[in-house]
Amino acid sequence: MINEQLVKTEFHFHTAETSPCGVATASESICLFAQKGYGGAIVTDHYLPDMFESMETRSLFLKGYYAAKKAAETLDFTVLPGMEFRFFDADNDFLVYGMEEADFAKLPTGLSRYSLKDFHAYCGDHGWLLFQAHPFRPWCKAQNPAYLDGVEIYNGNIRQLSHNEQAVAFARDNNLLAVAGGDVHQLVDVRDESLRVPRHLLTPKGIVAFLQSRPQINAAYWA
Repeated sequence: MINEQLVKTEFHFHTAETSPCGVATASESICLFAQKGYGGAIVTDHYLPDMFESMETRSLFLKGYYAAKKAAETLDFTVLPGMEFRFFDADNDFLVYGMEEADFAKLPTGLSRYSLKDFHAYCGDHGWLLFQAHPFRPWCKAQNPAYLDGVEIYNGNIRQLSHNEQAVAFARDNNLLAVAGGDVHQLVDVRDESLRVPRHLLTPKGIVAFLQSRPQINAAYWA
C-alpha cells in the first residue's frame, strides 16, 4: 500500500571516482540529489572487463560507491551498490540490482566472457536482477528477453538518443520488468523526477522486491 514514506531514488548513477565517463564526483552528485529531494541512489558504475575484472583491480571498483556512501553519512540518504556490466565482445550494457558490498569481491574472474544466458543464471543464483540498459541506442541491440529480468524503459541522459519509447514497447511485448534512471554522469543529469521507493525497501533485497512487485512503472511511484 502506498504511504507517505516513498523516497525519491536514482537507479542509474555513475561516479568520477570509478567510471571513466563519470564527470561529477560521488560527493557532488549526492549533495545535488539531496537538494532535489532524493533520499536514495544505487551506484551503478561501469564494470568493464579491461579495468576491474582482475583480483588486483577488483577492490578499486567500489571506490565511487564508498565515496557516495561517505557523502551521505550526514544526510537522510541511503546509498546502495550495483553495477552496469559489459561483456568482453559487445557494447551492450546491463544493470545489476540486489548486490551487497561483499558480493563484488566474490565475482569470478572471466565473468565478462560468460554468455548472457550464463550471466543471467549467475545473477539469478545470487538473487540479483539483470536489466538491459538503454537497449535501443544506435550502437546497442536489444538482447534475448529470455535471459533478462527487465529493461530500462526510461533513460534520462540528455546527451544520448536512447529511444525510450522502443524500450517501453520491448518491455511490454516481452513481459519484462521495468526500471527508470537518470544515467547520471554529470550534475546536469540529476533530474527533478525519479522513481520513488518505499523507505523500508531501500536495501539490496528490498530493491529486488520493489522491482519485482511493479512490472511496469505505476504513476504513483514516479514523480
